[in-house]
Parts: sequence; structure tokens; C-alpha cells
Amino acid sequence: MLAETRQRELVARIRALLRRTARAAAAAPRPVEELAVGDVRLSLRLRRAWRAGRALSLTTAEFDLLTCFLRSPGIPLSRDVLAQAALGVAAVEAGPRNLDNLVSKLRRKLGPEDPIRTLRNTGYLYAA
Repeated sequence: MLAETRQRELVARIRALLRRTARAAAAAPRPVEELAVGDVRLSLRLRRAWRAGRALSLTTAEFDLLTCFLRSPGIPLSRDVLAQAALGVAAVEAGPRNLDNLVSKLRRKLGPEDPIRTLRNTGYLYAA
């Protein structure tokens, strides 16, 4: 009789624990798999990008740069922040023109009316 009571109590505790963990898992924030601003869309899981439904052929650095822009549209981003995101180093370490060349290539791939704006003495801004 005592063993049966303990078994029921153990089963009840396990069920309660499973209920709590299921609720916690459902409430946990899910990682962002896609970013979209205007007509530009990124799939972070697939590492693919599209503009107006047209697939963009981006290098790893260009994709990382675009990801950084889409995560903070309308916010000025310094050259150091962008260089760290795209190249993995500070802008000074990357060289004086590496980031500028990367932004230029990304602009060409985004096509006319690209949303990237140059902010003199600050960095760049992705116009939402």
C-alpha cells in the first residue's frame, strides 16, 4: 500500500514537471529565421536574400552586412559596427576602403534605388 502511494506521488510529480517544462518551452522566444524590410527579405537559416522577389547572389560578407542593416533599419550604424559584423574586425584593421567597397558591391546588387544612405563622418543608414 505504501509503495503504491509513493508510485502515484512520483507519477504526479513527473507529470507536473513535464507540464511546467512544456509551458516554459512554449513561452521561450524563438530565434528569428527571416528578416524583411520593404521589399528586401533574408532567410537567416538558408542564408539567402531576395529583393522584390528576385534572388540576390551575395558573398558571405555582403550577406552579413545586409543582415546588420536589416536588424536596425533607420538607425545610423558606425563603420566599426558594420566592419565588425561583415568582416569580423574593426574598420581600422580592415583597411581604409574595404568596408566602402563592400557597401558599394551590396548597393549594386540591390539595384537602383538602393536603401543604403551614406552618413558623412558617421557611417551608413539603411532607410526603411
